[in-house]
Amino acid sequence: MNTDKGSRQGHAAARENWLKTIDQIAALKPSVVIPGHEGPGATRNWLSIEFMKKYIADWDANVVRSKDAVAMKANVLRQYPGLGMEFTLTDRVATYFPATAAK
Repeated sequence: MNTDKGSRQGHAAARENWLKTIDQIAALKPSVVIPGHEGPGATRNWLSIEFMKKYIADWDANVVRSKDAVAMKANVLRQYPGLGMEFTLTDRVATYFPATAAK
């Protein structure tokens, strides 16, 4: 896991803000939700919000248990094999594990 304190604090603050935003969106009880990064099989309703909450929780668990970027990417793809947009995943993993970016 990336142990750089500044990176961890930055990720934690961004995560907290994103979770607050998701809760605010959910409180509006929207009938249509259009994800910013829509992959194959994405829904356009409240299930998108539930999916994002689960994905974030799973992501955080994978960060803790992954030793490097390759393991992180493999863990995410194992949990979400049809996620799509692999280039986005690779870039995001690299922000958590910059020294061992997944190829």
